[in-house]
Amino acid sequence: MNSIKKLNQNKDYLKERMEFYYLLNNENLSLAESDGENYLIGQGDKKYPIWLWNKDNLSKEKWEEIKKLLKEEYHLEEENILICKKECYEELAKAFQISNCYEMGYLACEKLKFCKETPGIFAKANYGDKIVLAKLWQSFLEEIEKETVELNECLEEVTELLKKDCFYVWKDYQGKVISMASYSVEKDVAKISHVYTRKEERNKGYCTSLIYHLTKKLLEENLQPMLYT
Repeated sequence: MNSIKKLNQNKDYLKERMEFYYLLNNENLSLAESDGENYLIGQGDKKYPIWLWNKDNLSKEKWEEIKKLLKEEYHLEEENILICKKECYEELAKAFQISNCYEMGYLACEKLKFCKETPGIFAKANYGDKIVLAKLWQSFLEEIEKETVELNECLEEVTELLKKDCFYVWKDYQGKVISMASYSVEKDVAKISHVYTRKEERNKGYCTSLIYHLTKKLLEENLQPMLYT
């Protein structure tokens, strides 16, 4: 684990830290041993993509080390999705005969632009809405994972987010929760995630208004707001 933490001071990693932010700010990430300088491999769950960050111009020995970890620890196969640098696709696709290689993009906001607001209220999520939030969370997960998710599991996850004080919603003027989003902070970067709007309320600008106000809040706290694409 110390070798992984070393990357927080690694100038090569820091130049690309926003693209690979997920690797150093995910409590549920299963990490292979990193040498703290040349590479880091991680995966949140077997059904999720495998992530690889590596230093440019690696030696042949380091590439062999990475390939060994991908094969023995992560069992990289055709059905896996691998997130890596574009210039690594060819080498890894050849070694593992995979086609699902992707380069992760991100959106970073440095200056807020005007947003035409949808009527409603930007608010911090609260315990009084816990059941409503859990049901919204359930819909969010089921839409992503394409399978049934237990409400109790969603209640636990929502409770943890409420404890962290980083969970925000957009409500209509009747107090109904329409959209949700959370964020996590690593150094000066705030990664916005879990962005979701009720299906029946989409394309009305609710989520745009929520992200506008959340971005404004983060910028005022001298944080760099960021979204993955």
